[in-house]
Amino acid sequence: MGVSDASGMGETAFLAALDRALAQGLRMVQFREKTMPAMAARSLLGKVQARVDAVGGRVVVNADGTAIAQGAQAIHLPDWLLASIAGRPGAELVGGSCHDAAGLSHARRLALDYVLLGPVLATPSHPGAPAMGWSRFAALVAGMPMPVFAIGGLSPMDLDEARAAGAHGVAGIRGFWSGR
Repeated sequence: MGVSDASGMGETAFLAALDRALAQGLRMVQFREKTMPAMAARSLLGKVQARVDAVGGRVVVNADGTAIAQGAQAIHLPDWLLASIAGRPGAELVGGSCHDAAGLSHARRLALDYVLLGPVLATPSHPGAPAMGWSRFAALVAGMPMPVFAIGGLSPMDLDEARAAGAHGVAGIRGFWSGR
C-alpha cells in the first residue's frame, strides 16, 4: 500500500511516481493529503482514482469524521479516529492504523478489513516514535483475523522480511514513490 505524498512531492511528481509504482505492481493506495486544500484534494483524488482503477487496484481515503459522514466507500481510519469510535463505519472497505496491542484489539472488535501496524523501523513521518522491530511486529500480528500491513521506514524492498514476520504486505510513503 502506497500512501500518497503529493503535498510533499508536488502533484506532477507524485502522479509520475504513482504511474511508475502501478506499472511495477502496486495495487492499493491510501489517499492521505491532510494539508492540501479541499478542492485541490478532490481534484487529485479523481486523478489518483482513475489511474488505480485502470489497473484494477483500490484507493482508500484517509478519513476524518467528514469523510465518514459523507459516506466514502473505502476509508482508512487514523489511529486517533479509530480509538474514538465504538462501531464500524458503514463503508464497503474499512482499514485503520494501529501502533500497539490495544489498537489491534479494537480493530478486531470493529471487524476492520485490514490494519497498518507500526512503526516497524524508524521513520521521518513519526520522529521520535519508538520502532517496534520485526520481532515485536510478529508477536502482535499472530492470530489477527484480518490482513496486517507493516508500516514505518519501509519500502517494497522489505516485502519478504515483512511476510516472514506475518505481514500481509508493506505500506509506506517515501519508499513507494522514490523509484526503488
